[in-house]
Amino acid sequence: MTDLVQETLLAIFPDLKVALLLEDHEQTSGTSGWEEASNLRLKGDLRPIIIYGFQKLGRERNKGEMCDDNGFYYLRLPTDIGEIRSAIIRISHSMPPDGWMSDKTLRNYVIDRVRSFKHTCDNVWSAMSSSAYRAERAVKENPGSIPAPLSELKPDFVEKLLEEYRDLEPVAIRLGIEGADRVSRILEEALETVGRIQGDPASASAGVALAFVAVEKIQSAAEILGRVKEFRHDG
Repeated sequence: MTDLVQETLLAIFPDLKVALLLEDHEQTSGTSGWEEASNLRLKGDLRPIIIYGFQKLGRERNKGEMCDDNGFYYLRLPTDIGEIRSAIIRISHSMPPDGWMSDKTLRNYVIDRVRSFKHTCDNVWSAMSSSAYRAERAVKENPGSIPAPLSELKPDFVEKLLEEYRDLEPVAIRLGIEGADRVSRILEEALETVGRIQGDPASASAGVALAFVAVEKIQSAAEILGRVKEFRHDG
């Protein structure tokens, strides 16, 4: 459906090629057009964006805010040719001044993103902590072998956190979260620590000790990002 709508619009109005067309609902990436547009602006993408769909504008609060920004246009379908031409004229004269959304929209979106990422960090360190404690008990019962729960501490989990935060870091810093500039380094250290566990720890007890170090580092990153609770959405 998405491809068909986009192909039809571009065939009738080739001038729309200057803009990025996003569907209101889920994209193939698993995010909605609104979320995708927000992510693009956060990364400094300057292209005008047309989001199209069948819902009334303002069904969700942040959508109305986003369309107040330069470079955004919501096209409600079905529509007439005049409305599409109006969209083309508007986007041709409308570009975000520095690649960002308006301060209010950006602030609210970043607050929500940081809260969500902090929750993900909490889930990761909590699961790793459970594995570390089970590994500790296993070592006490059988000191001579590497405990199986240590194999549950996967570098991939920490690597995904690090990759996600690298995208989020510039705006988390801009938001003003104290210590946001240290989170990437903390996660890098956690990743290195987990890698050592999955490598060849000197002993079972050494592996368990490294597990708790990794947990503490991710927990530390989550605590820094937890300071986002000091920030409130703008009205």
